[in-house]
Amino acid sequence: MSSLMPALERYAHLIEDSDDFGEACTTPLSLTGWLNPIKNPDMNWISAAGGSRLHWNPNSFRIPDSHHPGFWKAFLTGQLIIQEASAMSAVHALPLQKGDSVLDLCAAPGNKTAQVSAFLGETGMVVSNDLHRSRLGVLNGTLDRMGLANVLTTAYNARSFPIPEHLFDHVLADVPCTCEGTSRKHLRVLSRDNARERKKLTRMQEDILHRAIACVKPGGHVLYATCTYSPEENERVVHRVLEGLKPGMECEVVPIAIPGFKMRPGLTSWEGEQFDAQLKRTSRIWPQDNDTGGFYLALLKRQGSSPSFNPDERSPEGFIPLRSQDAPWNLYGFADDDLAPFGTITGGRKYSRLLTTGCRLDPKTQYETVGMTGLNLKSHSPRFSTPLALKLGHLATSGLAHIKTEAIWDYFSHNPELTHVNTCSSELSIVTNGECALGLGRCVGDQSKLESFFPRVWGGIQVVPKLIALREKGLLSTESE
Repeated sequence: MSSLMPALERYAHLIEDSDDFGEACTTPLSLTGWLNPIKNPDMNWISAAGGSRLHWNPNSFRIPDSHHPGFWKAFLTGQLIIQEASAMSAVHALPLQKGDSVLDLCAAPGNKTAQVSAFLGETGMVVSNDLHRSRLGVLNGTLDRMGLANVLTTAYNARSFPIPEHLFDHVLADVPCTCEGTSRKHLRVLSRDNARERKKLTRMQEDILHRAIACVKPGGHVLYATCTYSPEENERVVHRVLEGLKPGMECEVVPIAIPGFKMRPGLTSWEGEQFDAQLKRTSRIWPQDNDTGGFYLALLKRQGSSPSFNPDERSPEGFIPLRSQDAPWNLYGFADDDLAPFGTITGGRKYSRLLTTGCRLDPKTQYETVGMTGLNLKSHSPRFSTPLALKLGHLATSGLAHIKTEAIWDYFSHNPELTHVNTCSSELSIVTNGECALGLGRCVGDQSKLESFFPRVWGGIQVVPKLIALREKGLLSTESE
């Protein structure tokens, strides 16, 4: 084990390839991520950008970290998300089914929430919770960009999340931890006094796991996850929680298998302390095995069974199903079947919220937001927002403005010389390049120019000046477009 990593020497005896482990922990990670299945993304850019797909997950990719994917068309239009591969594997461990209800207890920045939501499509729902309201802003930006309308957000302490009237099918508890497994991105984590921090964290981790089990229905699953190697925060936490469960709350540890992705068994002892033999069924992800960060996963199944949930009338107050003949939906030629999975609520804010009809509110829970950004209500009549155009624009048959592929960056960077191909209305048109919706625009002057309405700030990023700077440096190529 390298002398440069004393914080990791305590784990050397756990694996036979400890030298490879030490080297991997200080080797920078390449960028990984996944493609948004509800956007029918174009796969061709992966190889064009010098990347490759991850063999264990065909919907994911690895690309050189010299690129700037946060400013690619595919990113700005919600077709992809950047996420570390080991963290990505966590959601693959959950036995998700369409229509499931899922609670993500420690959600921000929201990548796992997005994974679950995208898998469910326009079915089921995800309650995405984080203690800090300020962090929900980033999460909501991700939901808008990716067109995820089945997510409800909350801001509770995960240790005291209100046990719902209708328990969840699955609960994800990716708990705060010492983060040793993130050293390939943040080497500084290995220089902290993790021994002191572990003592503070383990009680919290146990409390969160107890609450996760209380919120899942009998027969449902809880996934406990950390990004650390510490047995005190991993196997010992799970062992103590299993030991302390009250009658009627019993759980068994379920083995995890992700074909093509190597995981090693959890520990059954540490420093003389013996753990439940089931802990061998938990999974350790070491960085040298799949060229990832480090992670730990424990999948628990609550014993018993419960009847299928027959949703009652708990749609949000003011929920209005969408109809193609109503304004402004009638401007874009939607079919009723296209809009059937969705409804809106106003909430008295600048924007309405778009959400799927499968979202149900629990009377014991206070929600921060429901669904994603919908119609802009501040103008003289409701009009489309950019997130709504990106979400539903591919289904529109009228009110479109087509631009050439080579003009995409002019559109994103608000170039006033931007031209379009076909005639469009002076009202807001959905802008497309023939492959996907890009946002909103309005024809000006002699109708040959297009005024861009793409957000200048998108997800907290100053898009326009950054795009201009990258283009001037030649860092945005046609391959990344």
